[in-house]
Amino acid sequence: MASSDVDESKELRLVNNVELKIALADTDEKLQRLLGLYLPPLVLKLASPHASVRNKVISICQHVNTRISPVTIILPVAALLKQFKDPEVGGRYSLVRNFDLMYIQTGVGRLPVLERLELLPPLLKDISKHDNVIHQRSLFNILLKVLVHFEPPGRGTQEDLALRTKMGFDEGTGGEDAVWVAGWFKRLMLLNLSTFISNNTSGQLNCPGISAAEFDFLTLGGKKETFSPFAVLTDIKKAALKFLASGAFTDQEKFFPSLVAASDTNSAVAEPAEDVFKRSLPSVSLDNGEIVRELYQLYFGNPSNAIPPVKVVLQARVVGLLAKSTEAIGEQWGDQIVKIVESGLETDYVRLRQAVFAFVNWASRMGGAKVMATVAVDVVEKIRYWLLSTSQEGGGGAGGDDLRGYGYESLGLLAKRAPGMVVERDWRILKFLFGRLRDEPAGSVAVSVEGALATLLPTIAKQRLDRETEEGLEELIIEQIIADKGRSTRFSAVRYTNRILEFRNVEGRWGNLLALGRKGERGEVVEEAKKGLHPYYYRLLNPEENYPTAMDEDPMEISVPEDGGPNKYAFPIFLNLINHFFPHSQKNATTWTAQESLVAGLMPPEVFATALSFCRRVGLMEALSDEDVVVDEDWERKLDVAVERDEGVRHKVRAYFNKLGEEDSSMLNRFMEVAWFGMVWDGSGLDGVRDVWVDLVGVVPERSWKTSVQKLESLKKTVLIGTKSGGRAVTARALGIVGSHEALEESLLVSMTEEMVAYAQGLDKTFGAEGGSVHGGILTLGFLLSRLKLRGRLDSLPKELVHKSADVIVSALLESKDQTTLDAAVRSFSEISIFAVVHRDYFQNTYTKILGRLTELGKKGKEKAILAIGHFAIVFPSSDKLIVDELLQALFAFHENRQVEVNFATGEAIACLAGGWQSKSVRGKVDIAGYENAKPTEDLVEERLGEVLETVMGKMSDTKPSLRKAVCVWMLCLLEYCGEEQQVKSRLGEMQKGFRGYLVDRDELVQETAARGLTMVYEKGDKETKDDLVRNLVLSFTGEKTRTLAGNVSAETELFEPGALPTGDGSISTYRDIMSLASEVGDPSLVYKFMSLARHNSLWSSRAAFGRFGLGSILSSSDVLKHNPKLYPKLYRYRFDPNPNVARSMEDIWKALIGSDEKNVLEAQFNNIIEDLLKCAVGREWRTREASCNALGELVQGKKIEEYKPYLEKIWSTSFRVLDDVKESVRIAAMKLCRGLTQTMVHNVDVASGGSRKEAETILEGVMPFLMGGRGLEAEAKEVQLFALRALLQLVKTGGPALLPYISDLVDKFVQLLSSLEPEVVNYLHLNADKYNTTGDDIDRIRLAQVRGSPMMDAIERSLDLLDKDTMKTFVSGFQKTIRKALGLPSKVGCSRIIVTLVVRHGFITKPFADELLKTVQTSMRDRNETVMASYASAAGYLCRLASDEKILGLVAYSRKLYFEGEDEGSRALAGEVVYALCKNATDRFNSLVVDILPFIFVGKHDPHTPVAEVFTKAWTENTGGTGAVKLYLGEIIPLAQTYLSSPRWALKQTAALSLADACKSIGKDVTADQVDLLWPVLVSATSGKSWDGKEAVLDALVALAVNAAQYFEKDQAKLRELSTIVLREAKRKNAAYRSIALKSLGDFVNGFPTLNLFEEAYDIVIDSIKDESEDTMDIDVAGGHSLKTIEETTLANGLVTLCQAFRPDLGSKGEKTRTDALKALEFIQAKLAGANYDLKIRGVEGIKTVLRRLSTTTLGEKDWNDILGKAWPQVNQCLTDRSNENVRIKAAEATVQMLKLQGHGSLWNDIRLGLQQALADERSPMVRQALGTDFERFIREG
Repeated sequence: MASSDVDESKELRLVNNVELKIALADTDEKLQRLLGLYLPPLVLKLASPHASVRNKVISICQHVNTRISPVTIILPVAALLKQFKDPEVGGRYSLVRNFDLMYIQTGVGRLPVLERLELLPPLLKDISKHDNVIHQRSLFNILLKVLVHFEPPGRGTQEDLALRTKMGFDEGTGGEDAVWVAGWFKRLMLLNLSTFISNNTSGQLNCPGISAAEFDFLTLGGKKETFSPFAVLTDIKKAALKFLASGAFTDQEKFFPSLVAASDTNSAVAEPAEDVFKRSLPSVSLDNGEIVRELYQLYFGNPSNAIPPVKVVLQARVVGLLAKSTEAIGEQWGDQIVKIVESGLETDYVRLRQAVFAFVNWASRMGGAKVMATVAVDVVEKIRYWLLSTSQEGGGGAGGDDLRGYGYESLGLLAKRAPGMVVERDWRILKFLFGRLRDEPAGSVAVSVEGALATLLPTIAKQRLDRETEEGLEELIIEQIIADKGRSTRFSAVRYTNRILEFRNVEGRWGNLLALGRKGERGEVVEEAKKGLHPYYYRLLNPEENYPTAMDEDPMEISVPEDGGPNKYAFPIFLNLINHFFPHSQKNATTWTAQESLVAGLMPPEVFATALSFCRRVGLMEALSDEDVVVDEDWERKLDVAVERDEGVRHKVRAYFNKLGEEDSSMLNRFMEVAWFGMVWDGSGLDGVRDVWVDLVGVVPERSWKTSVQKLESLKKTVLIGTKSGGRAVTARALGIVGSHEALEESLLVSMTEEMVAYAQGLDKTFGAEGGSVHGGILTLGFLLSRLKLRGRLDSLPKELVHKSADVIVSALLESKDQTTLDAAVRSFSEISIFAVVHRDYFQNTYTKILGRLTELGKKGKEKAILAIGHFAIVFPSSDKLIVDELLQALFAFHENRQVEVNFATGEAIACLAGGWQSKSVRGKVDIAGYENAKPTEDLVEERLGEVLETVMGKMSDTKPSLRKAVCVWMLCLLEYCGEEQQVKSRLGEMQKGFRGYLVDRDELVQETAARGLTMVYEKGDKETKDDLVRNLVLSFTGEKTRTLAGNVSAETELFEPGALPTGDGSISTYRDIMSLASEVGDPSLVYKFMSLARHNSLWSSRAAFGRFGLGSILSSSDVLKHNPKLYPKLYRYRFDPNPNVARSMEDIWKALIGSDEKNVLEAQFNNIIEDLLKCAVGREWRTREASCNALGELVQGKKIEEYKPYLEKIWSTSFRVLDDVKESVRIAAMKLCRGLTQTMVHNVDVASGGSRKEAETILEGVMPFLMGGRGLEAEAKEVQLFALRALLQLVKTGGPALLPYISDLVDKFVQLLSSLEPEVVNYLHLNADKYNTTGDDIDRIRLAQVRGSPMMDAIERSLDLLDKDTMKTFVSGFQKTIRKALGLPSKVGCSRIIVTLVVRHGFITKPFADELLKTVQTSMRDRNETVMASYASAAGYLCRLASDEKILGLVAYSRKLYFEGEDEGSRALAGEVVYALCKNATDRFNSLVVDILPFIFVGKHDPHTPVAEVFTKAWTENTGGTGAVKLYLGEIIPLAQTYLSSPRWALKQTAALSLADACKSIGKDVTADQVDLLWPVLVSATSGKSWDGKEAVLDALVALAVNAAQYFEKDQAKLRELSTIVLREAKRKNAAYRSIALKSLGDFVNGFPTLNLFEEAYDIVIDSIKDESEDTMDIDVAGGHSLKTIEETTLANGLVTLCQAFRPDLGSKGEKTRTDALKALEFIQAKLAGANYDLKIRGVEGIKTVLRRLSTTTLGEKDWNDILGKAWPQVNQCLTDRSNENVRIKAAEATVQMLKLQGHGSLWNDIRLGLQQALADERSPMVRQALGTDFERFIREG
């Protein structure tokens, strides 16, 4: 026989044997056992090469299939799966694989849950590598079914971290499987079964996001029943998410499935998915190309694989993620970006549209130039179209306004990135935005449009515009500014004007003017328009890089760029401005049609004034184009002053206008014509520009305004009838200029003069229009006569008329009482004096009066009157020395007036007196071009100026404060106005000395004036003078020979301000005061102390004066200073002086001296400076200390620590020392220094940010002992202590491993500080909590929360994170000492928290020390504060996770000792906290030792003290499932309780009793004989002896045990009799409270044994227990807190119930005893129900019901029944008709129903029926009627 035949027969024989065994299996159990053994090998035979064998196996499998239909038969799924996965078996033979899979699918649902979960690793192994898709999808389906039972381990646990390896997903072999499973989880989350019930006409089943093939995969070929019912899919998704959230998957693998699931419409799926997604997102790089590709594929689908896009909800989330990825906006995704925008604009889903706009914003900000060039145009056009197509009302759907706003913002951002599409000749985008801004209603959308325009603005501003493009923009802007329809767009238009159009652009400036001219215009528009007309603010608005900004000394001053390149800030061309602003035709007038009036038909008054002023200053700037004119915020005023006072400037301006008049006289003539309109408009001129014409006359050629002579009459009319005095003054000056012109005939001149004299003589007419004529006439006379003298035409008037005119002016000066007229007279008098209109002899008679009048006015502070005195002196030659001296003395007398303005006016007047027409002040009065060099009077002899100088300088030594101040100002004025004269130059040395002396003055104005004077002296002096000044400056700064600046001190010298040094009666101010005070005190040394202080103050004041007015130029030019090593430390410190004046001055000097070389200077002088600062920081003067601290902080800031490492410790010690300074400002400065040092140190020790570990260790080595030592944390000063703490807290955050050597000490310090830094008031509150309506526990909870949130606790935890295995031993040793010495709740709680942190976060390195720490905690656990005890108990619980079993049992034994041997409730409470912490925080260890712990917990939960019992109860309920635990540990509970039943301590005795009682009740009716045998002797023993508090529970437990084990006791009659004896005995106890409960136990006992008749005994006990109610007992309290009355009521109620339960019909007699016992019970009830409360009535009726129920099986005679029913019915009827309580009536109704069951017995039923009918007639309660039931109704009907 061939071998193959033998093999075939052998295989068939084996298969047949298996078939026989299976066939003989007559039970499911036998079949299951056989299949478990033979089914895998049997299926394996399908791999046989013999067809007969395979066919036989198939037939057997068919038989097996019919036999395994019962679901109770469990198949060997694990073996089948292993066989299926074996590549040599299942991998080779498809038939084997098919049958394996069939039985796996059948059997997996029958396995126990644990066995199913064990299939996960083999199921997942190589699941991604199956080549058969059908098998693969079946396995995945099985996986989903198994996962339903999967419960992941706790997140972050060791089990969770090991799960990936357990599942075979480790990177070595199973990484591909994890990716594959995660991918199909993603598709599972996309699966939507609604496809099955929708009308799908395509023939393919799919849903959004997955293809038809993927749908088939998930639904096992499109089978609807795969997930049946559909709700099971939700459970499967939830299960998959649980598995996904575990450690089996990486964050990258979790990302997409959780993203998809988080968008599920079912919150049960979405919420857990959201959590997984948020946890995985931080680890996923959204800039990963593959991630971005898959996100785009989710959004768009994959047409090549027939995958449709996902739903819009998920699309919105995808776009939100793309909006965080720079990779997603790469050039390769340009088409997708456009498509996303297109789909987002078309969708109705608001969130998707919002996300798309956010994506666009992201792309516009972060996208590269290439991708922006690709997408910007298309996207902008699509957004424009969408914005135009969505109505304002609809707005594109829900949230329309917000979406439209997003649209505009996105458009602006995108267009900004593609400026080429914006900057085009038709400005299409800008026109669109301006149009939308005009048409959009006010609100958020309009704000967004403005924002879009603002976004484009900087980009457009940087573009170079060709002229055609610029013209298009100009046209657009002007159109927007003048538009009146719709919403105003002027603000944005003006902004574009100012930012894009150059300053020279005339149309742009015209736009500014147009914006200003709108009535009621918004303030922001006006403000923006004004900025466009001011070069300084224009430059601030336009800081473009291609238009560089040069900075002057003042950081806010912007100079004209020096290069010859494009200059955006260039001024407009003057002629172009005139031509455009003021054309001869009224072409611009149409712009102002809405205005009421136009000046010269051109523009409104306000705009006209602005335009004229702007044009004037532009012309001036053009005239000074070769000058470096500084443009700052005060540019306008400075320019006007320069033109007015600087002769060089005026010369250039005159030259410019002369040249302009020659080249284009028409434009200049037009400008003068326009200026004339500004002067005469409306009779008074326009504010701000009314004097433009008269100012220009002095610099403009005469031919340009000559035509004004023809307007003389109108001008004269304006002067006389003008309504404003200022306007009349200007027009009078103009009339003087025009009227003196040669073109005016002499006759007209004479007549006009006479007319003016006539008007001026009306001094009595000073009111109304006539008063204006007087004012105008006087002014005109002064200006006309003086200008005639200037032109040399005074002779054209008769001498008499001249004198008459002068008489009028003098009369007005002397006699006028009207202030306006008087001012006009003073001014006219000055004019005729300056130009010497009349000879000195004219004043021979009036001189004294005039001087007196002017002096009088001057003393009142009238500056013009003071100047008039100086001008008056010009009339007198030097030969009139007496008069000149008198005038000079009159001026000197004004020093008494302390007003600064008066001093300067006096100084100018003295300069006029001394210099005459040589004075700049006088020469400046010439206001007609061409007469600049005219001298209307003869030169004064040179001696007058020299004499005046001599006199003024002779007063410098005067110490009178007011005179010192005045003299200083006068000297400055003489330098200013007469400085070019030789007499002045020859005295510069003396003047320098004088000014230097004034530097020490305490008046800041004097200091500044002196500083300005020194600057002028320096400028005018020779080299020797300059070197002398510099030398003295050096000496003052270095502290050497400061006497050179000290000045002279006399008795009248004021050293202090009045009130600066109060003495009680006044204050010290002068040297005489110091002498007097020293004499009174008897201490002459005070003189020197005060003088030293005075010198110190003066020195500081002098330093404040330096540097104010240009001394920087002196210093910067001196090499003497730069090479003086003593200067730098002092000067550097003075820069940080507390006095802001000093600091500001020193800063100026420092900049001037150092310049741009500051870095090199500081490096070279670093050691000198820091040594000086450290020395001065602890000096005597608080100013020096404060300045040194500030300077130190600045000096070391930004420097590497190596540079000042030698000084580091000294810096720290110095700063900490000053932290405790007596002066607050010094302390603040020290604190600032310390903060800076801390930040520097923290940065340097931050190894994680790139710092050096070695450098960090070096720094800490020097700093840590200092911070933690006696000068840091242990310092006495609180401020020092707190700062050291803050510094250490910051170091802990960044120190890293470098802190390891200090962790033990750090933790110890921090723990102690937790208590020492706690406010003392907390302890007070804790002790007096009841006074504040709170408790100590509440306060402790707050303290506990404070500790947990404390930054010190955070620092401790950070420190613990640094610990490693090597340093742990040292740390634990130190920490144990910390625990033992900890004082105060915060410190102790902190220790417990540290232990918890060590266990939870550092368990591996803590485990070797857990036993030691547990022992330490155990010894420190006892504390007076419950919060501390609970905290340590919790810490001990955590330690039990790592401790050995021996130590844990020791802790439990310690707890038992505390509980049973402790002296107070606190001990028992602590014991409870310990065991609860153990079970809560170390559950696994607790469960392993539960036998030793749970019995103790069970006993403890019966503690009579509620708080103690609650803790044990929580421990019990959280670790047991019910009464089963009691049964399980009964053997341990009973001995423990029995031990303490005889305890002398009542609390323990009561606890044991309650434990026994609860144990008996918990066992219930399932009690076994063994349990009875165990409990019986204990309970019998416990009930013996007298009653005690808690014994009632033992008795109750005994009765409950007997009732539950009734069969046991009925079999053992001896025990039953003993039990009866015990119960009856206890019910007879004399303790009233105990007896009341014992009666109830007696009732329960007799009710539980129906065959036991104890009625007689019970009746006697009840009767004896209840007192006669006729006795009047007092209601008093007895033991237990119950009142005696309450006990009696309880006794009565329980006795009544017990008596009825004890009633038994006597079956032995003929019913006599039954009748007697029943009547006894009923009579007892009747007696007690009269007047009873509701509870007793209910119990009584229930008792009657019980008696009647037991009588229902008894045979009695009719009379007996009548007696019984006669007793029962009245009581039932009485309760049935009790309208006061429904519950009583319900119980009575139930008793009635029971009574009706006795029908046929007795003859009282008619009476009963009548009573019931009557009761029913009045009954309204449906509950009562329901209780009566159908039997009752039938009974009533039968009657």
